[in-house]
Parts: sequence; C-alpha cells; structure tokens
Amino acid sequence: MKRFEAWNEGWKGKALVVLGMMSGTSADGVDGAVLRFEEGKAPEFLLGMSRAYPQELRKALLQAPEIPLPELASLHRRVGEIFGEMAEACLARAREEGVRVGLVASHGQTVFHHSGEGPRVSLQIGEADLIARRSGLPVVFDFRAADIAAGGEGAPLVPAGDLDLFGRAERPLAILNLGGIANLTLLGPSGDECMAWDVGPANCLSDALCRREEPHGPGYDRDGRLALTGRVQPRLLERLIGHPFFRRSPPKSTGRESFGLRFLDEALALFPPFPVADILATLAALVGRSVASDLDGLPEAWRPRRILVAGGGLRNQAMMKALRDSLAPREVESCEVLGIAPQFREAACFAALGRRALLNLPGSFPSTTGVEAPTVLGKWAFPGLPGGGKPE
Repeated sequence: MKRFEAWNEGWKGKALVVLGMMSGTSADGVDGAVLRFEEGKAPEFLLGMSRAYPQELRKALLQAPEIPLPELASLHRRVGEIFGEMAEACLARAREEGVRVGLVASHGQTVFHHSGEGPRVSLQIGEADLIARRSGLPVVFDFRAADIAAGGEGAPLVPAGDLDLFGRAERPLAILNLGGIANLTLLGPSGDECMAWDVGPANCLSDALCRREEPHGPGYDRDGRLALTGRVQPRLLERLIGHPFFRRSPPKSTGRESFGLRFLDEALALFPPFPVADILATLAALVGRSVASDLDGLPEAWRPRRILVAGGGLRNQAMMKALRDSLAPREVESCEVLGIAPQFREAACFAALGRRALLNLPGSFPSTTGVEAPTVLGKWAFPGLPGGGKPE
C-alpha cells in the first residue's frame, strides 16, 4: 500500500499521459485513446486506435446473459487478452511518437446492466490483471461498481470525462453519444455543473434487426442507407416511444436488456408487416424524438444551443437527419470540432476517469448517476509491484 501511495503522489502536479480503452453495448470491438493531461491546459488527444472483435466473439458477448458460467468466465479472460493486445499496440504507437504513457484505464465490456427495475447491478468483463501484465502499467478498471455501491445507477460515467475534455467550450453544451444506447451529457452554465442520463436505444435495435434480417451481412445498416429509403411509420413510432423508460426522469440508465429485439417485436406484432427500411427509418426517428423530448424538458438556463455528437451513430445519415430535424434550430455537429475524434470520445473519457482515479477526484456525481455524493471510481491492477508507470 505504501508503494502505491508513493507512486500516486509522484504524479501530482505533473503532466500525465493516459491510455483509455472502451467497448460499448454494441460489442463490436475495442477503442483505445491516448491523451495528455496537464494542469491548467485542455487535455490533448494524441492518438486513437480500434480493433474489431472476431465475429464469433461478438456473437458470444451479445448472448452473454444467457450463457453458462464457465463460458462467461472464459469470455472474461479472452476479452482481457484482447484489451491487453490493444494496450500493447497503443503503447507501441505512442513510443514511436516519443510519448510515454503512465497509466491505463479500462472500462471493459459490459455484458449486463440493470434496467432500473430490481437490484442495481452492472457487470463488465475483461481481466484487468492480463492488461497490466501485457502493458507493464497500472490499470484502473471496474468503474461502475463504486458508483452503484454508493447508491448510483452505475451509468452514465462519461460526464466527468466530458467536463475535462469539453468544459472550456461555450456552455451550456450537450454531448450526445450514439452507441448501442444513446446517452447525453449536459455541461451546465458554469463550473462543474453537469447532468447526464441514458436517453434510450440508438444503434442496438437497428443493429439487432439487421443481424436477424441478414445473418451474413455486416450486422448494421451501413451509413443508414437502407433507413434513408424507408418511410417513418407514425403509429409504430408512438408505440415505441410509449415505453415506460422514456417517461422516467434523469438520472436514468438502460441497456440491451430493455431495448432488444423482444421490445421491437412486441411493438411490431400490433401492426401489419412493415418493410425493413420503414422499421429502420422509424428507429432513427425514435432517436431524434427521444433526444429532443429530453432536451426540451430542461430548465431554460440549461437548454443548449449546440449538441456535439460522438459514437458510431454519427455515421448513420438517417439517424443524423432525424436528429437535425427534431432538434432544429439547435446546431448538431461532430465533437471533432473541439479536437476529440468522435469514434474515440468514450475511450478518451475513460482516460480522463483514470486520471481522476489516480488523483482521488470524483468520477460520478449526484446529478449524473444519482449517487449519494461525488464518488471516486475504479479498482487497481498492477503488473507486480508499482513501477512500470512510475514517473521519473
């Protein structure tokens, strides 16, 4: 413990380079982002890398809540190995550019997250000790557990990272992530004021539908092309937006457990068959409608004129059109305008959360997850005794 405390103290007041790694609810692969943090300066995005999961692994991860425990344990190890390989690749690239990374922050892969009903539980896999061994660096991991233990939802966790990444921009400012689930961070008019919540499904429903309709296809509607050819079905849209989750007040969180094919099929069963393109167009409209509804319900002083978008849904033209139509006249643009590559925004946020863990700063707040008080997040894994990431 004393060795850890000495290592921790050694970073205070110094520039720190952190590798953040993340895989979202779509379970399509791992993103890694390397950022430099220096007191008094905006974080600097240095590099990002992605690695897709093998198809059989992604399939297993999407089925994880139903598989036997021995198989889940094997997935825990395998995902840890892939995260470790990603860490090695990112560190090698950083060394080529003369950058010394001091710390790894790993979100891991979510295989279950509560729906707001019943016990608040969330499980991320990806053995952190394997990452520590492969990288030779200390690893911060399992960020959600401390938040849930302190009364929070366990999600969303990126707002503290967004404060670090985007807090110097004109505010109020909304950052919208379009992953499997859409989630919003709202940076308030000043200081550390922020709110955050899950809005509802983004890519998870359309991806699941595409996988079922075309099992050997890419597993998603590439660029939203098929959705663009469809017509929004108003009655189906009203049925979908009627789910109780959309009536809950923030902070709130959800996952594929609530918004999977079962949810969609129960709605579709009430209507004559629709073309797949129409269903995809309606799912895109659902995203626009749910985001607009949540933002319109904010107090006047918190309503943003600008929404920065990140995540895979940014490439879905139908989803982006639905957002711009629903949110007009507010500006909707990529978070890249502020220097953060949109596909790496969540990995970058976990890099920021790793730094916060190191410096004993809170990673979640009552206004973001419903936690009882600002809470420091994360557990630690080391490659033996601390030393690989010890500052010179």
